[in-house]
Amino acid sequence: MADPTTILASGVAELGLGDVYQISFVVADMDVALPVYEAMFGPFSRRDVVISPQTSALRGEPMGAELSLAFGSSAGVEIELVQVRSGETPHSQHLRAHGEGLHHVAFKVPAFDATIADLRTKGFSEAWRGVSTKGNRFVYLEAPHLAPSMIELFEV
Repeated sequence: MADPTTILASGVAELGLGDVYQISFVVADMDVALPVYEAMFGPFSRRDVVISPQTSALRGEPMGAELSLAFGSSAGVEIELVQVRSGETPHSQHLRAHGEGLHHVAFKVPAFDATIADLRTKGFSEAWRGVSTKGNRFVYLEAPHLAPSMIELFEV
């Protein structure tokens, strides 16, 4: 089987979404994972967030979750670590199916709805959508040719 990172990189390059804004990794335990990632990427800032079912949907169904997040940076790209403390998210599903590791790459897009519509014509389906703590919409999209990874779009 081909390396998922290679599949993701070659598949995403063809989409014309611009530069990668963020690379995200799912972790089982933030306290264990954080020192490992800090050794690779430098310091991270950490915060806990609560996702409201009023502003978030997992495959079309309202969902709530509690996440521990950590943010770092490498070569101008944000590095995100995600631990699901409660609830069902694409991250918890990925962790059960594939274990820890690369989960998604993210892009900031100005034409949010039009970009989603275009990606649907290319075989993508919506896995998760919501509103960030800063009030921006986001969506996670998956396609069989990128499995087990996803892409995330942020509205700018």
